[in-house]
Amino acid sequence: MSHPILITGAAGGPQGSTGRLVANILLKQAISVRALVHKLDARSDDLRAQGAEILEGDLLNPASVLAAMKGVKRAFFTYPVADGLLEAATIFAAAARDRGLELVVNNSQFQATPDDPTFRDLQHAPSFRNLQHRLADRIFDWAQIGAVHLQAPPYYENVRALVSRSVSEQNTAFLPWGDEATVIPLAGAEDVSRVAAALLADPGVPPQNVYPIVSETPTVREIVETLGKAIGRPVRYVPVTDEQWTEAVKERINPHALDHLTHLWRSFRKNKVRYRTTDTVRVITGRNPQTLEEFFRANAEFFSSAASVAQPQSGVALGAPSVPVPKTTEVLVIETAKQGVSPQQIMAMAPAEIRATVKLYFEGKIRQWYSRGDGKGVVFLVDAKTVEEARAVMETLPLAKEQLLNHDYIPVGPLMPLRALMGEGPQKPIERSES
Repeated sequence: MSHPILITGAAGGPQGSTGRLVANILLKQAISVRALVHKLDARSDDLRAQGAEILEGDLLNPASVLAAMKGVKRAFFTYPVADGLLEAATIFAAAARDRGLELVVNNSQFQATPDDPTFRDLQHAPSFRNLQHRLADRIFDWAQIGAVHLQAPPYYENVRALVSRSVSEQNTAFLPWGDEATVIPLAGAEDVSRVAAALLADPGVPPQNVYPIVSETPTVREIVETLGKAIGRPVRYVPVTDEQWTEAVKERINPHALDHLTHLWRSFRKNKVRYRTTDTVRVITGRNPQTLEEFFRANAEFFSSAASVAQPQSGVALGAPSVPVPKTTEVLVIETAKQGVSPQQIMAMAPAEIRATVKLYFEGKIRQWYSRGDGKGVVFLVDAKTVEEARAVMETLPLAKEQLLNHDYIPVGPLMPLRALMGEGPQKPIERSES
């Protein structure tokens, strides 16, 4: 393609990161990518190293969006679960119309399937956020910019974020999903991204403008059993009230997202109809969608006991004991080869891995690194204040890009008992909600 494809959300976030995944897929196909990022950091540096054109901008700034679309014919629109979706969608649609774009792939939300009489109906939106997506879809349609809407339910990555800490610490998932028969429709962010990339890369016109993407429709019992099977130990489900769950997560989830999720869980609890899976991934990409079990197996490191101390400080689990938590000054990262990865695979990429690691060292992003004494991996000390920052650094390395390694992230900081020597007394523990 002679025109670059504009990708928003290209730096990626802590969960789905569809923008980043779409950019990576297109770049691997040698397709020109213009990546719009909110800020320049290690993630944007990595995209630039892969050949992407990087623009720092803001989807809520009309001038910024219009500039990003110069010379563009196709674009991917995604917006975080936060305030501003309708404003951003309107600005994006208006700029796309002004610039004469021929295709905008819009990362929307699940709105039932075409055989359902409530499909895309404004009155049946389960949450205010979902209603905003339904309205945003119409704004894109009215702009006549060839909009295509990808409508997916919660991602596998969302489930991982919700339960990784409590499963790591207590082998228990505390969620307001009602009884074990509640059905939670799911899809993988990787599959949504593959569909988006395939539509953007195909020079033809997509045959339809709405693609519902539902990979699995498990019950709560099936989700928990699948997780236990994937990580090799039983996991217990404990239903909690909306109020208990809100209290436990309010410090790490913004109010907009919290309102959306609370209403979404309520909708799933009330809906006793089994959702239908769709064949969108298979039809568009030519491959079967990732299963929930495959996702859990690929992300088993998030549910390990080491990962339990690597969660954000505000990401407390219901029922977890109160302990003093230091301010994070660095993040310790432990790398080990994934099961089935041979030493030959690692050594083949060692030169590129070493060069990239040394580059990060000279940039001050990796402070120290060591070989483990048992020969089973490498340990890094990363200059980061959160696990998310450290993960963004480590995911730029070649072995991580090829998904050959497991990573355990452990935030570290000052030794808390030393406060007693300074006459400051014990640190007040973080409040935890009781189950």
